[in-house]
Amino acid sequence: MTDDPSSTSSDPSAKLLPSVRSLLFRTDGPPILYHYTGVSGAIGIIDKQSLWATNILYLNDSEEYRYALSSARRLIGEFRGAHPTHTTLWDTIETSMDLRERETDVHVFSLTAREDQLSQWRAYCRGGGYALGFRRTELQSLMRAHCFFLGPCLYEKADQESRITDCLRAGMNAYDTAKAGSEQTTPRTAAIEGLKECGLNLYILAALLKHPSFCEEEEWRLIAPVVNPRSTIDPRLEFRDKPGISMPIPYLNCSVRPCR
Repeated sequence: MTDDPSSTSSDPSAKLLPSVRSLLFRTDGPPILYHYTGVSGAIGIIDKQSLWATNILYLNDSEEYRYALSSARRLIGEFRGAHPTHTTLWDTIETSMDLRERETDVHVFSLTAREDQLSQWRAYCRGGGYALGFRRTELQSLMRAHCFFLGPCLYEKADQESRITDCLRAGMNAYDTAKAGSEQTTPRTAAIEGLKECGLNLYILAALLKHPSFCEEEEWRLIAPVVNPRSTIDPRLEFRDKPGISMPIPYLNCSVRPCR
């Protein structure tokens, strides 16, 4: 993957904004979350005690990720008009988003609060399948050891836009701080600092934003956030084939065996 300053190899939770952290460190929520899957998928999870988190660009509903970035672009357009002196920052963020629409390290594993929903049986269990239940708090604690976050998807546009706005404002504040720190700081250097501040938050948030028409799904997602593309390839990264898809599907193979 091409280098992107928004990526990070350090503890990603340290850079989370309050509006994003509140989604990923929730203490409330459904006690059980369900994953709909076919028979072979269920056997694989139970037998190998592992979850496959798929690269978000290869999901059946991968357009949802682009939907979120499209919402961010529209808001950036408003910020451009209100803050024209920050043009380099907005250009840098949009260039990063262009890259993330083609290549991303964000991987997700989908769950739902709905134990028995006809539309999900039809979508994910054709020919038979199961809704595997996971205790939310235990799953959250276990997967945090693998640098995964667990959070609910957001469907209300006002809520989505408010949190995207927080990300953009954080980037703008970091840009201003960098510019004020030294007269020799160029707009490009300041924009990189702004992207570092908002990029990780924006791309994690984008994985949780879905079109309002899907609200009945009550989806939750385990999210493996962006890592530094210059670092060693994640050893959990594997590839699988999928009927009807002409390219291998990247995923992270993560153990759910309790630590002893």
